[in-house]
Amino acid sequence: MGEELYLEPNRKAQIFVLITFVLAAAILALLEPTINRLTPSQNAPLEELEAGVRVLALFALGTLVVEFVISLVWVAYFGCVGYRALKLGNYPPPDTIVVFRTRVQTGKLAVLAGCLTILCAVLAGLVAALMVYAAWLLRVAL
Repeated sequence: MGEELYLEPNRKAQIFVLITFVLAAAILALLEPTINRLTPSQNAPLEELEAGVRVLALFALGTLVVEFVISLVWVAYFGCVGYRALKLGNYPPPDTIVVFRTRVQTGKLAVLAGCLTILCAVLAGLVAALMVYAAWLLRVAL
């Protein structure tokens, strides 16, 4: 066998992934206190309960919009990487930004990885479609 090819990690990508994980952890930590603050008490009058439901529904709708945009970005990214892997016969394709040192697959493994990456793009598209449906259900609730 010949010499194995590797893609070297990108420092900016590593920092971006680290910041993303820290932000996700902060959002999860702050989510419960935010929802508790937005919800009215159980012995509140009916008008206050209805207003609380509207505020929570709008909060969920805003969250769904952000998640929908992120899902579309993932669809585009995975679709492009999968297509390039099938076209070039290497996975990950050349000039792909990676976080860890990654061995380049060639041949049948690259085709399989490209097909699985495109399948991930399709699944992310289905998640985006489910978010649109959830937003439609929330709109009906308002």
